[in-house]
Amino acid sequence: MSTVQLKRSAVASKVPVVGDLQLGELALNTYDGRLFFKKDPGTAAIVTVVTTADSQTLTNKTLSSVALTGTLTANGALGTAGQYLTANSTGGMYWRTNYSTTNISDTAPSSPIAGDLWFDSTDGSLNVYYNDGTSSQWVSAISNQTDAAYIVKTSNYTASNRDHILADTTSGSFTITLPASPAIGHNVVLYDNNSWGTNNLTVARNGNTIETLADDFTLDVSSIKVEFIYNGSTWQIYSSLGQSAQAASGISNATAAALAIALG
Repeated sequence: MSTVQLKRSAVASKVPVVGDLQLGELALNTYDGRLFFKKDPGTAAIVTVVTTADSQTLTNKTLSSVALTGTLTANGALGTAGQYLTANSTGGMYWRTNYSTTNISDTAPSSPIAGDLWFDSTDGSLNVYYNDGTSSQWVSAISNQTDAAYIVKTSNYTASNRDHILADTTSGSFTITLPASPAIGHNVVLYDNNSWGTNNLTVARNGNTIETLADDFTLDVSSIKVEFIYNGSTWQIYSSLGQSAQAASGISNATAAALAIALG
């Protein structure tokens, strides 16, 4: 019985060079279990036939029904539990963690890509990472957000964005503290339960200014509504009938009273 033997080598990692093979010839490395042939589409080169014996570098190959075992390296990094492969804008593959609706934190996720969702646990807002063609940024994922439900407070309380607070000082004065790290457009609305004139309500600025002044705000007139809106640098005060910022200069009881009358 005739036996056909291929050109072969038992030396680890030995690879034939172009001059070792004729077109149509095969070579086998019996140590590595790798098979080679020569191609010549104009420039001769040695091609490795893919085997399962060791690691292979694939370039421009299409694979189907692939079953992977062991570890997988992408762009020089091994993936960890919960990560998946994705491509960046240049087509490079890399591992990333899913920042979908399951990401809840008080700070924005690092290394986001367009379409990522982030629920801000500090103010309850849902945000999406959006690319407008010029730049990428986090924007609100919900248009025309409704305000939070009315809540009743009778003692010290730190407000959150969009709180509507019925502050009842009937049993004694207390303090409503504004959010510590507001974003542009964050707002808090306070309502009197016909008691501020007797027991004043204090609004603590919590590290930010109110109408550019580094003072807390005192409300001492009953039956009014006061809205605080953050403009990016200071808390501004608005009434349901119009802006009352001029009345807030000085932040004293007298000016607070004037403001409350304007807001009534």
